[in-house]
Amino acid sequence: MNEDFKPDLGLFFRENFCEEVSNHFYNVKIFDIIHVGHNLYSFTSNATYDNKEYAASFDFTTDKLKFIIDSLTNKSFANYLTPRLTAIPAGKCLELVGKVLPDD
Repeated sequence: MNEDFKPDLGLFFRENFCEEVSNHFYNVKIFDIIHVGHNLYSFTSNATYDNKEYAASFDFTTDKLKFIIDSLTNKSFANYLTPRLTAIPAGKCLELVGKVLPDD
């Protein structure tokens, strides 16, 4: 495997675990959100599993996007972010780092 690429976490899970396993990623940072298409958003990040870093993509619906925004403790940031996320055209990405990501 090329040194520049991390192994894919989803492929690792599919090859090593049954499909009924649920995983929770509490420390995954979101640096951008992509509006893939109707009712589908995604972001990519790195996730560590068993002391190995993997590339991971997380796909979710509009309802889950609302849940993510509603879970933010910084409500003024959530209010700032909501119209920007809902206005992303399909196929486009909203970068959060250095533009709208708060310091805390």
